[in-house]
Amino acid sequence: MNGSDFLGETCQRFHLNTGNIFMDAGIKTLLLFLILLVTGFVIRFVSQMITLVIAIFVGERASLLFCNYITWPGTVHHEFSHALAAVLTGAKVTRISLVRHGDKLGEVNFIARGGRLLIGFQMAIISIAPIVCGVITEALLYSHVLPVCDSRWKYALLLYLMISILLHMTLSGQDMQNLSKGIVPTLLVFYVFFLIAGFFDLF
Repeated sequence: MNGSDFLGETCQRFHLNTGNIFMDAGIKTLLLFLILLVTGFVIRFVSQMITLVIAIFVGERASLLFCNYITWPGTVHHEFSHALAAVLTGAKVTRISLVRHGDKLGEVNFIARGGRLLIGFQMAIISIAPIVCGVITEALLYSHVLPVCDSRWKYALLLYLMISILLHMTLSGQDMQNLSKGIVPTLLVFYVFFLIAGFFDLF
């Protein structure tokens, strides 16, 4: 099931379809925003719980070492998610860092391009990219890699990779700032998208 099918079925299940394409587009836009918001909070909660459990068994310092350094593949996934979203939305990536600098485990520098609406859209999409790409990657690992694991070390490696990605799917403070700058233009873009889709009865 793709994202559009999911939104359509959710609206039908909870009787959110009004028959008015303008209202339906608004409902789907708010529903999409709510799903992303809830997903972000759930991921942050699970990440914090994993960190807490590790700290209980091995101590806080070892827990931070594990979450910040040993799970480095998650940092790589996080930063390249930002970079991919930047390229796809038309921004220019100027630098990618995958090593710690100060309080940052990694960093992607980019230049947003276009008008005010496009720049706001770029800022928001780039900021939430680790969540979106993380969910997609975790789903692919679960559905395509897990079934072919046939030994303990492969299961262990897959678990390590999935935990690494999960721990780094959360948004940084800078990500939240960028999201706040572009949330209104992004909602407007998705509203227009759902409006056009509703007009042509695409879903």
